[in-house]
Amino acid sequence: MSSPQGLACPRLPAPPARLDEAALFLDLDGVLAPLAPTPDALGPEPRRTRTLTQLTQALDGRVAVV
Repeated sequence: MSSPQGLACPRLPAPPARLDEAALFLDLDGVLAPLAPTPDALGPEPRRTRTLTQLTQALDGRVAVV
């Protein structure tokens, strides 16, 4: 398979049928939270905290925010 620019795009394997050992690595700045001029400009957001807590429980702690 090739991209429009003619670069090779490898075919990715299908995701596993079971996600027993899956982990999430999530980016905070600009993904889970808006971009801010400084880290101190951001604070906890209840909905985000609740969602991350639920994900962490569902994945037995296999969640990292980087």
